[in-house]
Amino acid sequence: MTWINLTATDLLATGHKDLVEAASRKATALGQPDPIPALIQNTIAEINSQIGFRSPGMVDADPTRLAPNLKSAALKKIGRELKGRLQLKLNIDEVSDEKSYQKLLLELREGKAPVDATDNPVAGLAQPAGGTGAALVTHSRRRLTERTLRGI
Repeated sequence: MTWINLTATDLLATGHKDLVEAASRKATALGQPDPIPALIQNTIAEINSQIGFRSPGMVDADPTRLAPNLKSAALKKIGRELKGRLQLKLNIDEVSDEKSYQKLLLELREGKAPVDATDNPVAGLAQPAGGTGAALVTHSRRRLTERTLRGI
C-alpha cells in the first residue's frame, strides 16, 4: 500500500486550524520559521523510527511518508505539540490520547501494532541467508579463569 505524506492541510481538515494559525503567527512574529513542517516531519520520524527499530524493511524509503493507518495518531500528536508550543493546557481527552500514543509507540517498537505495508520499502536491509552475525560459542570450557590468568 502506498504510504502518505502529511501536510498542514491535513491538520486544518482535522480541526486544528486555530492552533496551526496561532503557532504560525507566533513564530513569524518572533522572526522564526513556520513550525508546522518541522512538527509534521518530527512526528513522522518518531513513528517511523519505532517501526524501523524492529523491522527496518517495513519502513518506506521516503522518510517523509507515513503508513495510512497511523495518520490519525500522528495528526492528534501534532495537535498536542501545537498546544504545548502555545502553552495551552491539554484537556482530559488529549491527555488520554497522549497515553494511547505512547503505548502505540511501544507497540510499534515491539512489532505488536499493525502497520500498513509499504510498496517502497527501504532497500538493502534484508539479512543474508546463513547470517554473518556473531559466532556462537560451541564449547563449554571457560578459557579465562583465575587459574589461567594467574601470573599475568
